[in-house]
Amino acid sequence: MKEEIYKLYEVCKRFNSRLGYSLEENKKLKDFKELIDDNLSDDFQELMSGISAFKEEIIDQSIADEQYSQFYCELLSSMANFSSYFADLHEIIFDLNKRRRFKMGEITKEELVSSDEIILDDEDDETGN
Repeated sequence: MKEEIYKLYEVCKRFNSRLGYSLEENKKLKDFKELIDDNLSDDFQELMSGISAFKEEIIDQSIADEQYSQFYCELLSSMANFSSYFADLHEIIFDLNKRRRFKMGEITKEELVSSDEIILDDEDDETGN
């Protein structure tokens, strides 16, 4: 999974470059690179530790049991961290799409810098409504 997150970063980096932007010009992408360089290995190790801590017999023991607590905390914590990576990637890809749409003339500069909400105009149906 760690390699896939790096691959997704590389895709975004190439996409960004293809649009004519440097890494310095894309704060979200630059911050994401720093985040994965600083934290991804530790988060992955925590995930693997949580998975390794699972033993079927700990399910039947008290929730205060140290083995169960380790399993539960490491698994939940690492999954939350990985969720954040994907949420950040979602924002980056959304932003890159907006930049592409601006470059293609599909949206204005104002729309490019506006919020990340997309407002779709409903086309008139055959009755004009």
